[in-house]
Amino acid sequence: MKYVPASVTNPSAAVSLVAAALGLATLAGPALAQSQEEQRYVLDRVYFDEPRPDGTLTGGVTQILVPADRSLLPTYPAESELVWPSGDPANRIDLVFVGDGYTADEMTLYADEVDVLALEYFNEEPFITYAPYYNVHRVDVISAESGVDNDPTFGIYRNTALDMEFWCGGTERLLCVNVSKAYSYANNAPDVDLVAAIANSSKYGGGGYSGSDLGTTSSRNALSTEVILHEFGHALGNLADEYDYDGGTYYNGWEPSEPNVSTLIESEMAQQGKKWAAWLGENDPLYDGLVSTYEGAKYYQYGIYRPTYNSMMRSLNRPFNLPSIEAILIEMYKVIDPIDDSADTNITYNGTETVWVLPMQPIGHSLDIQWFLNDEPIPGATGTDLDLSTLDFSPGQHLVHALVVDNTWWVRDESARNQYMSRTRAFHVETPTCLDLRVDNLVADQDAVFTVAEGIPGREVAILWSRTSGNHAINKGNWCAQFQLNLPTGLETTRLVALGTFDNAGQFSAIAHVPASAQGVGVHFQAAMADTCPDSCMSNVWQGVVE
Repeated sequence: MKYVPASVTNPSAAVSLVAAALGLATLAGPALAQSQEEQRYVLDRVYFDEPRPDGTLTGGVTQILVPADRSLLPTYPAESELVWPSGDPANRIDLVFVGDGYTADEMTLYADEVDVLALEYFNEEPFITYAPYYNVHRVDVISAESGVDNDPTFGIYRNTALDMEFWCGGTERLLCVNVSKAYSYANNAPDVDLVAAIANSSKYGGGGYSGSDLGTTSSRNALSTEVILHEFGHALGNLADEYDYDGGTYYNGWEPSEPNVSTLIESEMAQQGKKWAAWLGENDPLYDGLVSTYEGAKYYQYGIYRPTYNSMMRSLNRPFNLPSIEAILIEMYKVIDPIDDSADTNITYNGTETVWVLPMQPIGHSLDIQWFLNDEPIPGATGTDLDLSTLDFSPGQHLVHALVVDNTWWVRDESARNQYMSRTRAFHVETPTCLDLRVDNLVADQDAVFTVAEGIPGREVAILWSRTSGNHAINKGNWCAQFQLNLPTGLETTRLVALGTFDNAGQFSAIAHVPASAQGVGVHFQAAMADTCPDSCMSNVWQGVVE
């Protein structure tokens, strides 16, 4: 026997049993032995199911020890092929198929069966719509013998690479795998987010390792794809089983953590706004009909409720219901950044360039984009590109950012949408000042000296002051300027420090008396050259405190 489901009440015994089951003492090579010795093991919830005559499922959940830190696992050499490419593995869900019980002569059979399973997997929502979010890899794992343990009956053992077996822990349809070996082979792919371990078998069986992001199924059973979809409901979406056992079982526990089961009846859920409250009353036959609270779920007949009368988590050959689809998408976006690529965010732009973002692209709808300038939305800027030269920058530093959101109707949890399904890219812009302003002798009851350089000879220049920074436009006859100052209301007569003309050297100087009462006051000054509307030639903002 290769796998011993572990009891939570006796973890130390379970560790020794599973360590023996994993063959830690027989692993070859010093590096590998050291890696395994450093590895800790934790209990994983593993789900198993089989259909009843009425089409609903029966089964349960057990616990099996699995590696706590998969990054410590070695890589066992094997050929890897990208069979479904969609983009950079760094921003995709990389689904990796590993096979067990396929000999070297059966690699073509294995490749064909992976192709069928992958094609059928992406024929179910939400995976149809979000297929571009996945890369699918096949790792060619070669076994010494064909088939897996306890197939077709208990007591048949085979020498295989991943130690897959039916009758795991005494349950016929629970198809277990050596998680350490499965990931050690899967590591041949460029990245690993989700593992499908398939057995060279036509016998019905499977398992969903909810904490290991792994599901198992046989390769040629008529329900193999349905099994892996259901098991990935556990492994990817953290969903509970929605079926129950007959016999009057009653749930007396706490509110479950899984998103698709609850102790709340419809009125309580609606009042408290918990679980699938946002979906109550939604009736769509494509997703198994009316969303309400139906009694019977998570193996109990009474006291616990599911969202719809039927669904993929209750019966095979059914769709996922809407609350389950929402949960799956939220988990997917914990891996996926809605922005797949963008212009460089590590440089400073001068306001003449075009910046861009490349959102992820589901099938059938696009992600929404809104551009902002200094945290204010730019009207009409909702495309992937933004021409910075079209914006009205004042001299100085600015922040342009794009907000990308997946507003799919399949998600109604706005908190989760904001946290996982929305991302920004920020671009720093600094527009140059064309004038140089200096202020000297800013002392109370004395004359301050203002000098503006680098102007155009003969052109008018104005110097403005304010106690607060911001933006303010002034008009002086036939010209205007957009100052980076916000003049206080009621100080209309004191906003202008000086108005004059640049000399032949492009300089202008002015003297202004500082009131005695201004001591200790913080002030801002800026200069603008005539005919620069809106703001093509401004000075730096000079700020200081009156001494």
